[in-house]
Amino acid sequence: MTRFRLTPPPPLLLLLLLLPLLIFSATSQQPIEQNLERDAIFQLKASLNNSFLNTNWTGPQCPSDDFPDKWSGIECNVDGRVTGISLPSMGLAGPLISRGSFLAFSELTTLVLRNNSLTGRIMDFSSNQKIQQIDLSHNRLHGPIPVSMVRLLSLQSLLLQNNFLTGTIPAFNQSTLNSFNVSNNDIAEAIPATERLKSFGADSFANNPKLCGPQASHPCVSVTENETAGGGASTGSKKGSSQMSSFVIMFLLFDIAGLIAVILLFALYCKKARRLERMYQKDSTEKGTPVSTSFESESTVEIHHREPDDHHPKIETAAAVEVEVEKGEKLVVGTPVRSEKGKLVFLQGGEEEEARFQLTDLLQASAEGLGKGTFGNTYRAKMEGGSISSVVVKRLRDLRPLTSDELTKQLHFIGDQKHSNLLPPLAYYISQDEKLLVSRFAENGNLFNRIHGKALLY
Repeated sequence: MTRFRLTPPPPLLLLLLLLPLLIFSATSQQPIEQNLERDAIFQLKASLNNSFLNTNWTGPQCPSDDFPDKWSGIECNVDGRVTGISLPSMGLAGPLISRGSFLAFSELTTLVLRNNSLTGRIMDFSSNQKIQQIDLSHNRLHGPIPVSMVRLLSLQSLLLQNNFLTGTIPAFNQSTLNSFNVSNNDIAEAIPATERLKSFGADSFANNPKLCGPQASHPCVSVTENETAGGGASTGSKKGSSQMSSFVIMFLLFDIAGLIAVILLFALYCKKARRLERMYQKDSTEKGTPVSTSFESESTVEIHHREPDDHHPKIETAAAVEVEVEKGEKLVVGTPVRSEKGKLVFLQGGEEEEARFQLTDLLQASAEGLGKGTFGNTYRAKMEGGSISSVVVKRLRDLRPLTSDELTKQLHFIGDQKHSNLLPPLAYYISQDEKLLVSRFAENGNLFNRIHGKALLY
């Protein structure tokens, strides 16, 4: 019986059989990668929506025998793979394509999109290991600088200035990196102390207010962990003492500010008190009547008249007028007025009242407070024995810079006004220390109660 023995084919024969398969695999892989790049470029074209690119970017992205036209800004190698995208100063606006879309450009070496109005975040370059130049400067990009850029071992130039980037600077230390700029952004914290970043000057980091380090506008306050290896305890104690000293300084500043405020308030109080005291002393000296001040808790005021005697000449004294102070007490201040100097002047329309009462009648009347206003308190003066039972007296104050002559003109102007719904003033009295305005008393209540009514009692 004959046995057949199977012998393996020679290696050369096996190689000849596999060669067509390898060639087919390589040729089929290349169109797949080109299609991925084409899809990524079309995504970029759609996101930018630029009229020039919409017209120019048609057909295959790389020229060939069938399509010799070259796309503007697109560079390709002999294998039809995209190696460069350069679109500077073309007025491009809008967001960049999704961060992962540039992963399709595995042969990309150059990306230049400077001086446009692109928005969004910087794309992911983790699959673009052959890239050498990245220029995204003078755009409106925001967000952090991708950490994946530190693994681009062929990177020679990285220009990201004049954007709105935030976050921190990754620790770039590629020996190939010879051009670097992140100025005019909003990058924070310390510049990494790598040998490569130390070789760039302050211009590469300028105008980042939150950035600190040797090349920044101000040094870092805290020491980095690398520089303080072996000195952790010392650093901790320094931080603690620094925080404590800052707290003490803030506490002292608040104390000083509070003390200054108290001193100013006290000085204003003393100044006002001395001014009132001098005014009352002067009034008492000139008119011969002692100034009486007292604190009372009543809600009404009375106008008293002092009878002349051997110790006091015949001087008409004004009402002791009650004023509320901050603590709810009542201050009564007697203001003497000489009848020889002061005169009650009646306005037009009030001449008929002149024969009914004079200043002495007003001074002898009892008064009750009606209310307070911006220019003084208002009282109802009740006169007995005359044809007029009540008038309203308003003590005018804080009329500066209005002078007495200007006030007189204004009062006469108001007195000349005639209207059925207007309650004109009757008279006024002006002296050095006192200004009074007299008008009729409205028996049917005031305008506020007429409009708003009285409060309900529950």
